[in-house]
Amino acid sequence: MTELTIQGLATHVEISGEGEPMIFIHGNPDDAHMWDDVMAHMPSGFQFIAPDLPGFGQSSYREDIDYSIRNRGQWVADALDALSIDTPVIVVAHDHGGVFGASFAVQYPERVKALVLQNTLFHREYNWHPMGKIWRTPILGELNIKLIAVPALSMPVMHQYVKWGAPDLTYEHTRAMFARFSANEHMGKSMLKLYRDSNPEDLAGWDDKLYAFAKDKPTLVLWGKQDKYLPMAFPEKLQTHGAKLVVFEDAGHWLALTQPEAYADEMTKFLDTLR
Repeated sequence: MTELTIQGLATHVEISGEGEPMIFIHGNPDDAHMWDDVMAHMPSGFQFIAPDLPGFGQSSYREDIDYSIRNRGQWVADALDALSIDTPVIVVAHDHGGVFGASFAVQYPERVKALVLQNTLFHREYNWHPMGKIWRTPILGELNIKLIAVPALSMPVMHQYVKWGAPDLTYEHTRAMFARFSANEHMGKSMLKLYRDSNPEDLAGWDDKLYAFAKDKPTLVLWGKQDKYLPMAFPEKLQTHGAKLVVFEDAGHWLALTQPEAYADEMTKFLDTLR
């Protein structure tokens, strides 16, 4: 465990292992520990770096956090600089973390050895799922966050919504996921700002850069097919531009939680081709 200052914010980072650097970037409403079981099944020879994104987990928050697409990539660069990592890294990113990871990759391709994306958004055609629309709506989003912070009231409904996008996720996974809203006073604010700063139309041009990156650099896309939040069109398009696509037919949005061993196995096979 390491505490860093990144872009003026106290940032919590989990670090383990020794060797080639690999940074794991979580999404919403997760934190660095979502990657624990995946890392446990990875081979030796890697240094695993898992930060809590700004405003999430144990990292601090402020009202003017810059969640612009450009700065999300810059934040990853700044995190690596703070850790004095100047060699190319393997980037693994999920959900909203994929915007951080992909933005970093297309801005700093020389700093990326390989990119692994899983059930994420980085394309202008994305349409928000129903709860995402609520979180993006002023007042309605704030009311929903207040409800989520009371697990006894919210968990039955939230679990059904989570299951809609991840049918293989357990109730315990959901409970642990949303317990963060009770434990972290700024988690809800961070999430609402992240969603409201994530406009699919702003990704026009950035998605083209990602498709170009996939042609030039090793890119693996892991996808749970049962994910109702993020349909298959995007990973399939990445595949046409050179990315390797592995589809988990019976899995949903949170592969790192539900199938960590298979996740690590696919990454290991992919990384073996780079040696």
